[in-house]
Amino acid sequence: MILKGDNYDEWAKVVRNTFNAKKKLGFIDGLITQPKEERFEHDDWYVFNSMLVAWVFKTIYLSLRSMISYMETIKELWIELRERFSIGNDMRIHQLRSELSSCKQGGQTVAIYYGKLKSKWKELIGYTRKHICRCVGCTCGAANERTQEREKEKVN
Repeated sequence: MILKGDNYDEWAKVVRNTFNAKKKLGFIDGLITQPKEERFEHDDWYVFNSMLVAWVFKTIYLSLRSMISYMETIKELWIELRERFSIGNDMRIHQLRSELSSCKQGGQTVAIYYGKLKSKWKELIGYTRKHICRCVGCTCGAANERTQEREKEKVN
């Protein structure tokens, strides 16, 4: 799949799934971090990182590539692409919640109605950031981010 700009969310799901299948998802999630240069693992990490950066660049529409500054790490590139092309998530979340609250079965079969609801719920969950805190006293900011997200939900 090629990233054309307006298909970021669909593209990102495909890329994440591909990275997961290759056991490389941690490179973009931050679970696989760059080791110190003195460590033996640094060479392997650098090879995998370079391969992933090159692969992702090949999945970006040619006219968009020139607008994206080259990043040294796949994590930096992933964040850059998300910030640039995943604009309007709050609006989409609001739209999904509105659609879910006004959804009616009408003349649809239960299977079709349930399928539509489930699809909307899955998409909504995909937009929800996971705020997981593993530190004592929450010095990482995850608890604060979750509180801010709850406040946003009250408005929507």
